[in-house]
Amino acid sequence: MSRVDTQTSGTKAKPILTGLSGQVSLGTGNRRAGVRMVPRDTVRLLAIEAAVFIATAGLAGLAIRGSFGNILAHPRALVVASSIAVLLGSTLGLLVTFDREFLERRFVAFVYLCNFGVPLLVTTAIYAIGPLWIGAVILYVEVTIFAFYLYVRPLAVASLIAVATQFGAVLLFQSGYRAPLIQWVALVGTLAIIGAIFGGFLDRADAIADSERSARSELADINSDLEVRVNEQVGELTRLSRLRRFLSPQVADAVLAGDGEGLLAPHRRQIAVFFCDLRGFTSFASTAEPEEVVDVLDAYYAAVGHGLRTYEATVGAFAGDGIMAYLNDPVPCSDPPRRAVDMALSLTTPMGELVTAWERKGFQLGYGVGIAYGYATLGTIGFEGRNDYTALGPVVNLASRLCGEAAHAELLIDQRTHDAVSDNVAAHKREVTLKGFPAPVTAFNVLGPRG
Repeated sequence: MSRVDTQTSGTKAKPILTGLSGQVSLGTGNRRAGVRMVPRDTVRLLAIEAAVFIATAGLAGLAIRGSFGNILAHPRALVVASSIAVLLGSTLGLLVTFDREFLERRFVAFVYLCNFGVPLLVTTAIYAIGPLWIGAVILYVEVTIFAFYLYVRPLAVASLIAVATQFGAVLLFQSGYRAPLIQWVALVGTLAIIGAIFGGFLDRADAIADSERSARSELADINSDLEVRVNEQVGELTRLSRLRRFLSPQVADAVLAGDGEGLLAPHRRQIAVFFCDLRGFTSFASTAEPEEVVDVLDAYYAAVGHGLRTYEATVGAFAGDGIMAYLNDPVPCSDPPRRAVDMALSLTTPMGELVTAWERKGFQLGYGVGIAYGYATLGTIGFEGRNDYTALGPVVNLASRLCGEAAHAELLIDQRTHDAVSDNVAAHKREVTLKGFPAPVTAFNVLGPRG
């Protein structure tokens, strides 16, 4: 059963309006404790209906007095009761219609008047009419329904008991009724059944409303928590997505997917290592303006970077004009040597266009590429606060040395890479002496695709 809470501040009781949106329990002080929570618009409609009903009943009583005054038991009592009802109903109607705050100030008094005062008027009318009571007792039904709608169960039952007591008193002190006990039992039983049915429905409605309020409150809390968590996760994802600006896309995707711990652990894998750098860059950088150096590097990185993205190569490092990348880690791919060679050959046209543009500006620049295939150790290197994911091992050194040995526009590959791609590319074999390698190394200058 819904009850209205109050919050005490000092010596005054302040109302707390709770429940569903638009529902209030009006009135002030502790008297509000026994009133159901009723939608504001419904309260206003009920008040207007009650005022009209009371006034109409009073007019009907006056009409009965005028038409049947000679057969009434106490005509004057009916006039008094009917006049009070007309005055009361008219006054309440005017107040409710023109004073919108009336119910908020006097709601409990209004309910008490309707449920404990109106039955007195009805009882007076029944007493005045005498044994012709059948029509008048219908008003008791309206009062009972009104009580069970607006009161919590104990007060509604109290209203029903008051009606039963008043009607019993009339039957007891006024003669002329046939089987007064049966009439009393019939009326009280009817009112009790109406109250039980109506009150049961309202109790069920209250329980549903309480459940709905509780569910809405819980849902609001869940939504609030979820919104906070979603905002936090969105912020975290936004921050993590910035890794793409600083890490190779494959590494960033692995971290964002939650595979970072496995990725960071050192492991060995067979990879194709790609190195590319510019010929003549050191001399150019020592004489060119810084802005020119930046423009050259931007164009160079853009051209090479497009090829790396197209073939899904993992960027291992940038070092001035040098770019190191590899294939088959952390995302495995099929035939890494062939893919690396195809990637290097795809750079021929864009890099050739860049070199031509640089020559028109007077920049003596070229490029060279080296590729090697073999096992490497991959993982993070660095120190606390700064780590890089890269590849280490002889195959990396070999690719770097082959790149350094390559002349302008040359692509040098090692023996293992050549063995993997020899069916598809034409290459010229030669022996090269590389720094850090004790014996000459067999290398192949890739001339282009076969056929």
